[in-house]
Amino acid sequence: MELEEIQSEFQLKGCKVEKFELDNDFIALPEQEELKLSVAIKNAISDIDKIQDNILSANLKFDLEVTSKLEQNNKKLYIHILLDSFFIFEGDDKARFNEMLLLNGNATLYSIARSHIITLSALSCESGQIILPMINFVKLLEKTKQNNQKETN
Repeated sequence: MELEEIQSEFQLKGCKVEKFELDNDFIALPEQEELKLSVAIKNAISDIDKIQDNILSANLKFDLEVTSKLEQNNKKLYIHILLDSFFIFEGDDKARFNEMLLLNGNATLYSIARSHIITLSALSCESGQIILPMINFVKLLEKTKQNNQKETN
């Protein structure tokens, strides 16, 4: 099968770590079952631009804050990573491109941020690592829309 037959019209063209923060109280990380994990995800989409006939582009910033805390003594590992990325879309449907940025773009960038967090948490301690769970971005998008509707009412 030719790649062109199955390639998505939505593509990540570039990504960089714009900001990274780490605050670590641990020498060795306890087992994941002993830690309370909290995650905060934010994103921002730049204006969608037409860069060529039938090709749209936008930047998506993905902001992820992770705190892994041992409740018995308040020790924690805090990681904040901000990714800036550039996506293109073959087509002229800005609404569809925006939806793909919110769903596919965020899922893609979460995966990239997740791998950075696994690596950096492992390098920051004598042993152990933070492995973030997979996230259902369809559910996250639905919950975000519901919360936005509640705020406007």
